[in-house]
Amino acid sequence: MAVSLTAFWVGFGGSELAVTASVAYFAMGLLYEYTHFIVHTRYLPRSKLAKAIRMHHMLHHTRNEAYWLAFIVPQVDAMFGTAPQPGSVRMSDMAKQGLKASRDAAATASGASAGSS
Repeated sequence: MAVSLTAFWVGFGGSELAVTASVAYFAMGLLYEYTHFIVHTRYLPRSKLAKAIRMHHMLHHTRNEAYWLAFIVPQVDAMFGTAPQPGSVRMSDMAKQGLKASRDAAATASGASAGSS
């Protein structure tokens, strides 16, 4: 936070806006990281908004990483044209590799648990 405060202090010419900008930047960073953590855990959100954010971000990882870029505010992708209908976007090679790795891990885990019974 000290680095961002210093940068904003210089950028805003030492005014009180520097502190406000730094606190806002820090708060948005915390919100982003918290939301990103929740999306990548097994937590299943209950609210419509949280479900929409989770689905939006999972499309980014499981369909094509070139789309669905705005993580906390999916409406930004609609503004910039990076939120197409999922069926209209081909699955990227990276997404295919992730799906294969996930299936391989599940098969290995089920094989390991079957062997231990």
